[in-house]
Amino acid sequence: MIKKLTLFSLALMFNGIVFGQSFSVDENIVTINGNASEVTVANNTSLNALSSQTLQWTIVEALLPTEWEFSNCFPNCYEAGITSGVLAMTEGQSYYLNCHVYPNEVAGEGTITMQITDNSGTVEEVTWQVVVGSAS
Repeated sequence: MIKKLTLFSLALMFNGIVFGQSFSVDENIVTINGNASEVTVANNTSLNALSSQTLQWTIVEALLPTEWEFSNCFPNCYEAGITSGVLAMTEGQSYYLNCHVYPNEVAGEGTITMQITDNSGTVEEVTWQVVVGSAS
């Protein structure tokens, strides 16, 4: 009897964790590769809405060469320098989550980390790892 109650309790806890989350991200670590001669290098992942809610996103870290700039599309594209925003998501929809890096002819490496939070406190981070080589 105790084993059945324990298994039932664990199942309830697991369901609460899974069903309490309002969104999921396909990839939390995204790689961007390119050359310094390119105007922009970019890569994306997707966010999947498990319920209808409003999300807040913020760039919490951008460790890049000083000459570089970046911008995000989530799902609308923002100008370089915009580091936070809001998304009203609809259950069942998938949203494009993209980062563009403008290397300005400078080779280097860096990371950009976005934190996404819903109204119930669920937090996910997406990190873009960027490698830009010299122009050949």
